[in-house]
Amino acid sequence: MANIWAKLKALKKILKTVNKEEFQNISTRITEGRLELIQTQKQINQQCTDELLNKESQALMNIEKWNLVEESALRQKSRAKWIKLGDNNNKYFSAMIKERTNKKMMLELTSLNRISLKTPATIKEEVTQFYKALMGSSSTELQVVDKKTMRRGATITYEQGAELCRDITDKEIWNALASIGDDISPGVDGYNAYFYKKT
Repeated sequence: MANIWAKLKALKKILKTVNKEEFQNISTRITEGRLELIQTQKQINQQCTDELLNKESQALMNIEKWNLVEESALRQKSRAKWIKLGDNNNKYFSAMIKERTNKKMMLELTSLNRISLKTPATIKEEVTQFYKALMGSSSTELQVVDKKTMRRGATITYEQGAELCRDITDKEIWNALASIGDDISPGVDGYNAYFYKKT
């Protein structure tokens, strides 16, 4: 398992390099593609040739390709639910990213003592103390087993117990992976579900 993590970590550096080379300045590429398309269409208006028509078709395909790449990147960043209607939702996804960032900010908090806290330091201290209290205190003795539960006996059959203890099959792993959306945010390893589905 450690060997797989090491390989994925090494692969991440390569993928970052490829990503930087291939997908840097997407917005600039879209703008350049649109300018090229406008110039080509002006030339077609003056004199229509097969070469110019092919150039126009290629420019349209490039614009569509980079629009999809930009939209996919924004979707992953925003973790928003995909909207099927419309041919370009970039403004929507940019707004979602901004909204998520604003929601994560805690500007004010009322403490358990009904005191309004507004500085990051006091908010941090209050949250820390709150969760420390939830953890409870240490105990030198363990509680005894509930006798009523023990008298009831087993609550599942032997077959059910064996089924719970059996090894997980490759098919079960694949079914679980296939049920995850392609554009779910990457996990701790930096790879999303789409990467694992394709590999």
